[in-house]
Amino acid sequence: MDNVGNWSEYSLIMSSGLKAPWLLNVQTVFLAIYAIYAIYSNFNDPRVRCPHCRKLNDFEIEGHEAELLNMKTSKDLTHGKITNKGELDRRYNSEFEIVNTYYYKGVCSFCHNEFNFTKESSYSKSV
Repeated sequence: MDNVGNWSEYSLIMSSGLKAPWLLNVQTVFLAIYAIYAIYSNFNDPRVRCPHCRKLNDFEIEGHEAELLNMKTSKDLTHGKITNKGELDRRYNSEFEIVNTYYYKGVCSFCHNEFNFTKESSYSKSV
């Protein structure tokens, strides 16, 4: 009991060059991982928020599907060159980005109101 209140070990750690001991805390690491996951899942959530009741609807479960109203496709040249004939030049590794926009109509499973929403998917196509 003679080491009660003795902070010599802590002062040795701090004097050896460890400036921020809280970085080694396991709880801090778990909180950082959880924060990164929360931010990532907020932007990549496949569920759709109802504009009336603000609850999340999952249209991927059976019996609760959305009706596809329309689909639009846009195609942009992201890398490369087009020749004078209007063809893509293979020397420049020409690449297109194709974006599909889907327009849906769904019924909220909570408040039973209809609402429209859009989803996008994109991919690259090289020549």
